[in-house]
Amino acid sequence: MMQSALKGGGFGAAALARMRGSVFGKRHYLMPSLLAGLGAYGEQFGHVRVPTAFVVPDADGWPEEARGLKLGLQVRSLRTQKKRDTLPQDDVAQLDALRFVWDVPEWRWQCVLQSLLAYQEVHGDLKVLQPFVVPSEAPWAEEAWGMKLGSRVSTIRSKETYVKDHPERRAELDALGFVWDDLERRWEEVRAALLAYNEVHDDLEVPAAFVVPSEAPWPEEAWGMTLGIRLRGIRHQEIFVKDHPERRAELDALGFVWDDLERRWEEVLAALLAYQQVRGDLEVPTAFVVPSEAPWPEEAWGMQLGNRVHGIRNQEHFLKDHPERRAELDALGFVWDEFERRWEEVRAALQAYQEVHGDLEVPQVFVVPSEAPWPEEAWGTTLGIRVRGIRHQEIFVKDHPERRAELDALGFRWTTGQAR
Repeated sequence: MMQSALKGGGFGAAALARMRGSVFGKRHYLMPSLLAGLGAYGEQFGHVRVPTAFVVPDADGWPEEARGLKLGLQVRSLRTQKKRDTLPQDDVAQLDALRFVWDVPEWRWQCVLQSLLAYQEVHGDLKVLQPFVVPSEAPWAEEAWGMKLGSRVSTIRSKETYVKDHPERRAELDALGFVWDDLERRWEEVRAALLAYNEVHDDLEVPAAFVVPSEAPWPEEAWGMTLGIRLRGIRHQEIFVKDHPERRAELDALGFVWDDLERRWEEVLAALLAYQQVRGDLEVPTAFVVPSEAPWPEEAWGMQLGNRVHGIRNQEHFLKDHPERRAELDALGFVWDEFERRWEEVRAALQAYQEVHGDLEVPQVFVVPSEAPWPEEAWGTTLGIRVRGIRHQEIFVKDHPERRAELDALGFRWTTGQAR
């Protein structure tokens, strides 16, 4: 049965006047200022739960005789008196008429229960999503407006909030069809999203960054889901499928890609082939990102190819235990020595600088312009800083006398004070 705080009842002037009238002489607990404050609070918030720290504001909408009253402390005192059975029954009846909340934990539980009933009425189930907040409108109970119902449901499942030591409440939820196994609910959402992805893209090669669009034909319960991340969890931690061979079989039947590394390698290889076709080489700058347009392969659009190439060179990403992939890159003319590549960029930029300026007196702040006649592979290079590194730390030239000789032949100034 619902707590009296959730029953119907009003805070009208007539009801308040009747209660005030019974106070004088006979009722010394419920002073007129207290009743006025409680009545106004109920009008404002739809219930009389009242936090302990609440003080009646000195503002419009609140009765003058109650302004400044420490209403929260008064309410706590009334609850204590009721618990000790020292509050007259007539006073209890008056407060009940105001929808006074005697048992706050029970009141909160009833708010959750009524919200679940409303959710079921509106949505036809109790698959409450984590972000769901109770709307401030009918058919939702006014006492619950703004409640983070999704969070409450999550704590019921994970921590047994409200239901621990209350088997009758658990039975109420069971009768409603409450979803206790949140993992099962989330699996159903992932499966629905995968079915939709397969329908739209005709495969299950879901990019790691893919998020389910919030529109048809995607299932509403999956809108906003980071599907790519969920699939990574399935592949690498067996989330959803551990101890569930039937789910693994479902994914197999759909054509799920279990070896994501193989799929990502194929994407990188396709991007490198396109790069070679467009640029004529595989000297991929670290900052290069695959354009989202033809002739670049769609599955690689937005890929940070420069970072992937850096990982291949320096950490053997994709290549460990795969000599055939290394052979593929060799056949393409892959640049394994990134240091060598950067030296070639600096040398080309210095040659262009000499052609444009007639010398190699490169200011420290000089950056290679992104236009002809500057070599495209050097566009954006902080050439002044690179030259400083060559002079002071022997970057690029240490243990490379042939490079030092090349710079000498160009007229490179090894010290800023060196005569021309």
